[in-house]
Amino acid sequence: MGYGQGLAGNALSGYEGLLAGQQTLGAQSAGALAGTGTQIGQQVASANNNAAGVAGSAGLYGANAGGGVLQGLSSLFNKNQTASSFGGNVGSLGSGVNFGGMDPSAFNFGG
Repeated sequence: MGYGQGLAGNALSGYEGLLAGQQTLGAQSAGALAGTGTQIGQQVASANNNAAGVAGSAGLYGANAGGGVLQGLSSLFNKNQTASSFGGNVGSLGSGVNFGGMDPSAFNFGG
């Protein structure tokens, strides 16, 4: 019986050596996959951060452009006085009219 046990022990020892090699290979593969997964995750996060920055900048640019348009339109509509060829500004009737130094009461407007 000692001879049979020796043969079985030798076979088991070789099998255990093969299993140890497979264990090492599995651990190395798992480490490589984990490193690759981490790297891909970091690249995706970086790309998302860059895209968010670009989208934010585009949004601000668009908002500033829209604000500039609105400001330009408001300055157009807020012009309540226009330049007069007689000098000064003509605003609403009777205000801001420059008669070139003449007294406006000298004019007879049918009153």
